[in-house]
Amino acid sequence: MKDRILIFDTLMRDGEQAGHPMSVSTKVAIARRLERLNVDIIEFGFPISSAAEIEAGIEISKAVSKPILCALAGVRQSHIEAAVRSLEFAKKPRIHVFVSTSDRHIKNKLQSTREQVLEWIHNEVRRAKQYFSDIQFSAEDATRTDPDYLIETFKVAVDAGANTLNVPDTGGYFQPIEYGELIDEIYIITPREVVIAAHCHDDLGLAVANSLAGIRNGANQVEGCFLGIGERAGNAALEEIIMALHTRGDFYEGLSTGINLSELWPFLNFLSGEIGYPIPFHKAIAGANAFGHSSGIHADGVLKDRLTYEIMKPEEINWQGSEGSLTSHLGEAGLADRLKKLGYDDLDLASQIISEFKALGNIVGRMSNDDLHMLIQEYYSKKEMVEHNLFAFSNDGISFASTAGVNNGTVVIQKGGLNYSAHAVGDGPVDAVCNAIDLALTSNNLLIITDKEVQFNVIHGSGGSEALGSVRAKVKIGDDIGYGRASDINLVKAYARAYLDAFNHLMHVPVSEEKEELRKVYD
Repeated sequence: MKDRILIFDTLMRDGEQAGHPMSVSTKVAIARRLERLNVDIIEFGFPISSAAEIEAGIEISKAVSKPILCALAGVRQSHIEAAVRSLEFAKKPRIHVFVSTSDRHIKNKLQSTREQVLEWIHNEVRRAKQYFSDIQFSAEDATRTDPDYLIETFKVAVDAGANTLNVPDTGGYFQPIEYGELIDEIYIITPREVVIAAHCHDDLGLAVANSLAGIRNGANQVEGCFLGIGERAGNAALEEIIMALHTRGDFYEGLSTGINLSELWPFLNFLSGEIGYPIPFHKAIAGANAFGHSSGIHADGVLKDRLTYEIMKPEEINWQGSEGSLTSHLGEAGLADRLKKLGYDDLDLASQIISEFKALGNIVGRMSNDDLHMLIQEYYSKKEMVEHNLFAFSNDGISFASTAGVNNGTVVIQKGGLNYSAHAVGDGPVDAVCNAIDLALTSNNLLIITDKEVQFNVIHGSGGSEALGSVRAKVKIGDDIGYGRASDINLVKAYARAYLDAFNHLMHVPVSEEKEELRKVYD
């Protein structure tokens, strides 16, 4: 299949050794999901390193049958034998033999010579050939290896039985044009039945670009880790390579993978939870905002034609991130579309709340759907107060302070064009303000408050310390019960307004659908 790029996943080996420890059961679970994803080769570990690695190979071999299972081994007899034990039950076993080939590595790490390394390659690849028909050879630090010597190591490996040659940019050193030229040079001298593999690290942020340059120049296997995990800055992020080939088939002349795209985002989300690695918000393909649009111009363009700003279809990979960023940059058209998706049918709602939406966005930054719900509920609550001439606070009608250890609260309440003010103290700022509300209502004979029972419930939105908070209140006086709610970035004010809203309801004003929902919350 000359147009097929093989996907080699090493997250259980290269990814694990970068600080993402995985138990045997975790590796089995990941392997099963990789099989569903239709990954071609799974490198599950380095068997010589521990008995657990050998056990992982055995258990994964029993769990999956479609992918090739690969074990890493250095050019040592003990390494080869450990790999053999780990792959005893594999349906499609592969051994991955490696050795450093750059002069720096040979001299300082191996304390050896070029001639000795060639002998190791010849002997241990031949040894591996006694057990396996599928042998991969890697020249570690290939991109800093003398090109003529690198090609010599590959010729020795192929003559000894290797049928896949891996070209690692171990230190993430090469630039894409350099890596592409190196792969091209290797491709020219390599028999067509031998697979050439690209394996790139991300130290300069070029792992994916280098891998794709390798593919353009003859590599027909690409190695990396999903989500880009791996040593130091990580390996090439396989999901980005997969989608680059899928999206730009024109540029890559019809090259493609066999990946089951509908399993891609669900797998990435599963992997994130399984290894405790949070996906960055703006991570390509996988991030919560990968297909989101916060700019008003962008959101409006996508509503008219998705292809204006979306080069991929999120549904193809079952992506379920954020539909778009709720920030102050979102325009009225984008806000109206989000309100419609959230189930709000009022066509004028977006225009009614756009000012408050932008003002809140300027304070808290990024908002969530929950924040938007709170903002809408607040709009309807204020609208209800005006329509039914209910108690409401005047502008800046809630103030509180602590002086010499005493909590003070002051309120100014409006109704029917009149103002009712009061000041009180309490155990805290919320208690002080609520006591001031009681005093303003009772001292003006607006309400008799005896045997009062109060219950509050708070929901925090997004935005950290500046989050919008929604307070729900239940107030019972005798047999009468009132429910109220309010939202504000200042929770004390939210408590006060929810409390006053509950008094409005308690006084038998028309019962809105919102109040019925609040009753259900408490009951």
